[in-house]
Amino acid sequence: MLCLATKSPVIRGNVTDQLALLQFKAKITGDQLKIMESWNSSSHFCQWRGVTCYRKHQRVTKLELQFLELSGSLSPYIGNLSFLKGLNLANNNFYNQIPQEFGRLRRLETLELSNNSLSGEIPSNLSACSMLTFVHMRSNQLKGEIPASLGLLSNLIDLRFYNNSLTGSIPPSLGNLSSLKELHLALNGLTGNIPETLVRLTNLSFFSIGGNAIFGIVPVGKNNFGGVFPDCVSNFSSTIMFLAVGWNKILGRIPDGIENLINLEVLEASGNELLGHVPFGVGRLHKLKKFYADSNFLSGIIPNSIGNLTMLMELALDINNLQGDIPSSLSKCQDLLLMGLSNNILSGPIPGEVIGLQSLSISLDLSSNYLTGKLPVEVGKLKNLGKFYVSQNRLSGLLPDNLGRCVSLEHLFLDANLFEGSIPASLSLLRGLEALDVSDNNLSGGVPEFLVSFGALKYLNLSFNKFNGVIPSEGVFKNASATFVEGNNKLCGGIPELHLSRCNAKTSSNTYVKLTIAIVVVILGVTLVFTCLLILWFRKKEKKPTTCAENSLLQLSYQSILRATNEFSAQNLIGSGSFGSVYKGILEVNGEAIAVKVFNLLNRGASRSFLAECEALRNIRHHVAHALEYLHHCCETSIIHCDLKPSNILLDKEMVGHLSDFGLAKILSTDRLNYSSSQSSSLGLRGTIGYAPPEYAMGSELSTKGDVYSYGILLLEMFTGKRPTDERFKEGSNLYQFVKAALPDRVIEITDPILLQERVRRGIVRDITLNVVNLENDRRLHCLNLIFKIGLTCSVESRSERMDMSDVVIQLCSIRDKLFRPIQLHRGIRTSY
Repeated sequence: MLCLATKSPVIRGNVTDQLALLQFKAKITGDQLKIMESWNSSSHFCQWRGVTCYRKHQRVTKLELQFLELSGSLSPYIGNLSFLKGLNLANNNFYNQIPQEFGRLRRLETLELSNNSLSGEIPSNLSACSMLTFVHMRSNQLKGEIPASLGLLSNLIDLRFYNNSLTGSIPPSLGNLSSLKELHLALNGLTGNIPETLVRLTNLSFFSIGGNAIFGIVPVGKNNFGGVFPDCVSNFSSTIMFLAVGWNKILGRIPDGIENLINLEVLEASGNELLGHVPFGVGRLHKLKKFYADSNFLSGIIPNSIGNLTMLMELALDINNLQGDIPSSLSKCQDLLLMGLSNNILSGPIPGEVIGLQSLSISLDLSSNYLTGKLPVEVGKLKNLGKFYVSQNRLSGLLPDNLGRCVSLEHLFLDANLFEGSIPASLSLLRGLEALDVSDNNLSGGVPEFLVSFGALKYLNLSFNKFNGVIPSEGVFKNASATFVEGNNKLCGGIPELHLSRCNAKTSSNTYVKLTIAIVVVILGVTLVFTCLLILWFRKKEKKPTTCAENSLLQLSYQSILRATNEFSAQNLIGSGSFGSVYKGILEVNGEAIAVKVFNLLNRGASRSFLAECEALRNIRHHVAHALEYLHHCCETSIIHCDLKPSNILLDKEMVGHLSDFGLAKILSTDRLNYSSSQSSSLGLRGTIGYAPPEYAMGSELSTKGDVYSYGILLLEMFTGKRPTDERFKEGSNLYQFVKAALPDRVIEITDPILLQERVRRGIVRDITLNVVNLENDRRLHCLNLIFKIGLTCSVESRSERMDMSDVVIQLCSIRDKLFRPIQLHRGIRTSY
């Protein structure tokens, strides 16, 4: 009896575990490998495939069925396996929700459900599994928010939720996971800012949040988070090795404190809206192997300290606004496999010691910059390089013969430069070439016959050069959709689809004479151009502007103003306000267009408005593109316009906007026309309904942030075509809410249709024109989103959250540069192989 009593609990436990496993099997709907057939009564359940038990008590401790092509839903009876320590069902096809009963597995240490099709939310009661050290649910279809209760799992070492559909913000409670080493949250729909509490994770070595919608303005010089790159990033553990924040919506600057992450090996910040310089301190990250900061708005020079990253293998700073020279210190990065500096404003010659880095094997992209000089002969050292791009620069001279030593090249793009001479015969060694583009240069001579033998060549662009002679008809030249030769008037022959003229049997035999004539003509032409430029320069030097209304003060009589405005006729009326009207006029003396403001001095406050405008005009010149920035930050004393609206922006004949009507302007000074708040209020409500910031209606003091609000509304109006006073905004909504609700997915719906009309572009390469258009459309859509975001940030209700006009100008200039920067045609080629 005693023996029976002691064994009965074990028997009951065994039965419970067996029933739980059978219920799990019952939910399996697909078993291509017949794994579940072994789960039968012919053997003890502890011998079933994937089941591990305690030897002593015969209780299930592990259930491991990964990579077995199982499908079905997860049985809630798994929660009855009370001794379970490890559950691994990864890389199958389980679907539906994760049962709440998993929260009863109090001994569970490892939960691995990655690479399935699980949906629903993450069970919040997993926090009851206090022994958990590994939780992996990556690559499923989970949605909802990350449960804040997970912050109770103090033993957690590795948490992976990336590649799901999770939303909401990162719970601050995750900062309590003091043992956490890896946090993977990338590729979800997370929003908001990174919690300040995560700096407590002193053991963190891998942190990834790329591919979300994390946003915010990153503060510089403050010890708090406003995104993922605040200065207090230096508070992260120095043991962190992987920091990935790419492809979010991060504003701000990379902080100098990044240099404290001395063990960092991967820094990935691509695809954000980061401003400012690349910090000099990046050069102190001596263990850094991969540095990605492409597709941002970074400016300034590339610091020389980057050459201290001697372990660097991949560097991507493409698509920014970086300027200056390519630092020669990069030659010290002897392990570099990939370097991308394209689509910037880099200038000067290409350093020979950099282009000669023999370690480069994946790609070297210097295209779309302003690089000058010759292609260095050191390029011949790139024997292992696969892709080389120097398109759209100002490189000149002959193509170096030793370019043929780059025998591993698959893509060679030299287009849109000033190269001259013939294609070197040494290029015949590049038999692995798949794409060759030398278009838009000054190359001459015959088309090399060796190109016919390049069996891998899928794209050849020789267009817009000075090639002559017979075009071959074999090899790549048989495919008109892969060969482009237009713009070479002296080429003939080839297949009919190339539309070249037939070759004359008596083609010129005296090449030397023709070459001599060409050289003489070129020399004479250059001399003539140089002489003309000298004459123009001397004429400009002698010319003195005497009557320019834009740069000198004209003394105008009342009669001349009367004639200029057609006696202040209604046809010349531009607009009217509280204190007067503005008329357009044309001066007889020089034909210049002017704006004339007529004050009604009988109106109360008109005199003070007149004095304010005179004082403002005396201190500034506001016919510049950055008018508001100039008013707020560049004058001796800051000036607030107070009434920014469409009717106060006048367009000249070049469609350049000029800020006008300073009748309500306020100068922030103690010794100049500095009215007290009571005096200011005597002029009534500052600004115009719809454009005036909400705080002015509450009696708040005037500030430059009021102008910022008006500018934001003006920006939203320009790009939506909707006024803030439209009828649709009468019932509780407004223009700000209308735009905010549409971003980012419905930006096309809210954009003024006139702005969406396609511009006609010259398509040089026919088979990739569609790719170019797609790239162009993607770029415009991205820029539209950025512009609307600036408008929203400027017109936010809270004054303290608005941007400064100096930051607005920086971002708008960056957007302008991105929008009007030429799209590289070879971008469409790269992705097709």
